[in-house]
Amino acid sequence: MTDSIAPKPGVSIRRIAYHEAGHAVACLANGVQFEYVTSMSRERNAGCIRLVPGQESRGDRDFAWVLSSGVIADRINRGRDDFTANTIRNWHRYGWLESDIRTLITEFTDKTRLLALVKYVAEMTRAYWPAVEGIAQALMEPTTLGHSDARRLFLAVRPGLDIGQRDALA
Repeated sequence: MTDSIAPKPGVSIRRIAYHEAGHAVACLANGVQFEYVTSMSRERNAGCIRLVPGQESRGDRDFAWVLSSGVIADRINRGRDDFTANTIRNWHRYGWLESDIRTLITEFTDKTRLLALVKYVAEMTRAYWPAVEGIAQALMEPTTLGHSDARRLFLAVRPGLDIGQRDALA
């Protein structure tokens, strides 16, 4: 496979970087292991995060945070953080985000529950915003960050974590 280092047509590298940084921070905050996060186009994806096999089968709210955090980080970065039922209905218009949204809608068929989840994820993403920005800045090249590099950037802006929390991020 040959990777193109140019973003997909019509998708800015900034949007890709914040989208993928949102996923990476949610993984790091929730102990979901990943191999790498990249802002480089790969096959049909504008960027991606490669989870360690088995991590995607987690069915809890924290994994839903991982799944939805990309589109939410992108929207917050663009100043569009008004998350309503209309927002969710219209997400399908973002063709390059379609698989994340389709999976979310499939997992959370109750729209009220989905909206509550999205508001929770938006709140958590804002709480970790310095880490999102740090990883997004590193992904602006475009480039690929391994888990340890992303973890280092995450910890650099989360100095309040105690040793136990830091070890849980390994």
